[in-house]
Amino acid sequence: MFGLGALCFVALSITSNVAGLYVLIAIGGACTVGTQNLANPYISEFYPREARATGMGWAFGVGRIGAIIAPMLIALILSSGLDPKSAFIWFAIPSILGACALLFVQEKYGSFDKVGKEGKVEKRSFTIKTS
Repeated sequence: MFGLGALCFVALSITSNVAGLYVLIAIGGACTVGTQNLANPYISEFYPREARATGMGWAFGVGRIGAIIAPMLIALILSSGLDPKSAFIWFAIPSILGACALLFVQEKYGSFDKVGKEGKVEKRSFTIKTS
């Protein structure tokens, strides 16, 4: 979804049809902000059950830093004299970074609690071997 969002931002830089712009903006927004919201439960599985709230709090805090810095970067890009249509290509970079980051996630390190036949939570544990 992050990759599709990046493609939408690039397409925004070359589209002049107003209806097409609205469609691309809707898809791009859903693919970036929506995907990040969907990734949060997935990310939570990589924290131990005892520390999930703290881990997710830190993850949300780092995300808020991006939310604070992003408007300043957008203003910097637009004030640089760059054509607004060309600026959308720059907006695709965070989506590309998000897609790459999710590609490198190794699911074997997640806990991914399972509910067994008896309704009990079965925790798939893992060990990290150190040499």
